[in-house]
Amino acid sequence: MLQAGFDGEILGGESREKISTSSDVDGMVRVDRVVERSVVSEDGQAVLTQQVQQSAQQMAPTPDIEMATKTEFTALGTHVMLNMKNLLDLSTVTTKLWHNVDAIESKMEANNKETQAAMKELVSKIQIQANMQVKDK
Repeated sequence: MLQAGFDGEILGGESREKISTSSDVDGMVRVDRVVERSVVSEDGQAVLTQQVQQSAQQMAPTPDIEMATKTEFTALGTHVMLNMKNLLDLSTVTTKLWHNVDAIESKMEANNKETQAAMKELVSKIQIQANMQVKDK
C-alpha cells in the first residue's frame, strides 16, 4: 500500500492523486482518495501500475446532551440498587410461597387418597348391608 502523502513518481513514470470530499443531507462527511502510480517496463512491453483507493466517513455531529452530574448519577445508581434489592426480596418471598403451595398440594393429595380409600370402604360396607337386607326379605 502506498504511504499517505507520497507525491513522487515510481521509476520515472507518472503519478496522480485525487482527493474528494462530500457531505450528505444528514451531515455525514465522506473523504475519498485515489492514488495511481505507473511506469512503462524497461523493454516497453508492459505498464506497471499501483492503485490505492481509500475512503473515510465521519459521523454527523451529535446534538448537545446534558450529562448527569456525579451526584445525580450516584443517586440514580442508589435507586437502581434499591430496586434490584426489592426485586431480589420479592423473588425470595415468591419462592417461599411456591414451596408452601407445593407443601399444601402434597397434603391435599395425601388427604384425597385417604378420602378415596375411606369412601371405597364405606361403599363396600353399604353394599354388604344392602346385600344382607335383600337376603333377609
